[in-house]
Amino acid sequence: MGRNRGVVALGRSCGVCGRMRFLTDFADQAVILPLVVTTALGLWFGGWPRATLAWLIVTAATLGAVGLGKVMVFVWGPPESLPLLLSPSGHTASAPLVYGGLAMLLLPRRWARVLGLPLAVLFGVAVGATRLALGEHSIPDAWAGGAIGLLGSLALHMAIGPKPFDFRPWALLGLGAAVIAGFHGLHMPAEQWLRALAALLRAG
Repeated sequence: MGRNRGVVALGRSCGVCGRMRFLTDFADQAVILPLVVTTALGLWFGGWPRATLAWLIVTAATLGAVGLGKVMVFVWGPPESLPLLLSPSGHTASAPLVYGGLAMLLLPRRWARVLGLPLAVLFGVAVGATRLALGEHSIPDAWAGGAIGLLGSLALHMAIGPKPFDFRPWALLGLGAAVIAGFHGLHMPAEQWLRALAALLRAG
């Protein structure tokens, strides 16, 4: 009887892990990077050059900051004030930045101002929770990644400027949905690449 209960509990646990993995994969770099590129193309051909430039600069700077933070921790270790910081979470940074940013671009301007940043926070918390549930990151990792992503969302919110009157968000929405459907479930070993870079820096 006890063994059967253990099997049921394990099945439930695996089911939860499966759902957590499904959610967290929306913020994998294998999805995020193609989504960033296609969004930039959609903005450019949609006649919104200022938003295109802001999108490319802010996403590159934010994701670059996360990568730099990871390498610094891998090379020199965590700061004394955050001894449990092992690797700032790229997933938790990407979710508020990209999905919160898309919400700001797709929503009408008056709604984007009200809902853009709260949605970015919601995406960050949701993906951060999946990283913790899967044991991929510590709480300071999730906080650090989320803070970087939210700063990027705020910068994007301030930089995109007014939406052109003839901008059609449905084409951008369709592109984004196609990319997510096509790449979801794939994984990019960005963490391993950064660890390899850190190992080279330590050796040098």
